[in-house]
Amino acid sequence: AAAAAAASGSSASSASAAAAQAAAAGVVSPSAGSAAATAANVIAAAAAARASLLEQDLANLKLPPNPSLEPGVWCETVPEAVRAKLSHEELKRQEVIYELIQFEKKY
Repeated sequence: AAAAAAASGSSASSASAAAAQAAAAGVVSPSAGSAAATAANVIAAAAAARASLLEQDLANLKLPPNPSLEPGVWCETVPEAVRAKLSHEELKRQEVIYELIQFEKKY
């Protein structure tokens, strides 16, 4: 009898532990049978669906290029290690080429 009581106590505690985990996750057991349980499940499902749709919309979002976000000068697009290897004349040449390309993009 003591073993049966311990077993039923063990299953009761595991059932309450499972219910506590479900409550922590925001899911209410349908066996609760209350309107609050049903409403909570509907709200949780709606929130999950809304989050999923938002993620899909953001993944499919295509924005046109924003010229104001492009670097204004060529040296901002090249690592310092590369610039250090170039002569002053080559740096100026690259700046002029970059400026010409940026002007053509805007035109």
